Amino acid sequence: MRLHLLAVLLLALVAGARAADPPARPASAKTPAGAGTNVVMIVGDDGFWLTTNHVVFQKNVRAADPQMYLECEQLTARFSSKSTNAPKSAAAGSSASYDPGDIDLVIAETNVMIITAQMQIIGDRAVYSAADDLLTVTGQLVVALNAQGSFVGTNIVYNRRSDEVFGNGPITTIISGSFTRSNAPPSVPTPK
Repeated sequence: MRLHLLAVLLLALVAGARAADPPARPASAKTPAGAGTNVVMIVGDDGFWLTTNHVVFQKNVRAADPQMYLECEQLTARFSSKSTNAPKSAAAGSSASYDPGDIDLVIAETNVMIITAQMQIIGDRAVYSAADDLLTVTGQLVVALNAQGSFVGTNIVYNRRSDEVFGNGPITTIISGSFTRSNAPPSVPTPK
């Protein structure tokens, strides 16, 4: 339990104080499905390793943000070069300062499962790029399911912004639904 609490506290440090004071938006503005968030919660069962430019969580890792849930055995999150992780001066306090938008790349490895409101994907490895909001899942067998059907291959890419999925290489697709077919002639309106 203490490890879980430590992981949550570390993430609070990484997310920074800006999550508590989000920038003002117009009341009519909605957050798009692929928009960045201020909070990502990551829990791992076998510790973490934090450096100035990345953090690694190991064993039974679970990560969640408002748009996505992920499980894997190892998760690496890389901070962009814009982050200012050097300690502040003594006058400003001694805690590290991070911008919550600083995570620019996430790599999930081994037994990867991803669930969003529109898509479920399993595979061996997933790479998420914040710059283009693309999630690339690779492996010997990658399976993606959405309302339109299921997709099986070795390399499937999910675009969180547009909610599109596509595959590179051999893909087997099963489309949900049926084709409408009728041998009867089209109906003719009856005169009144």
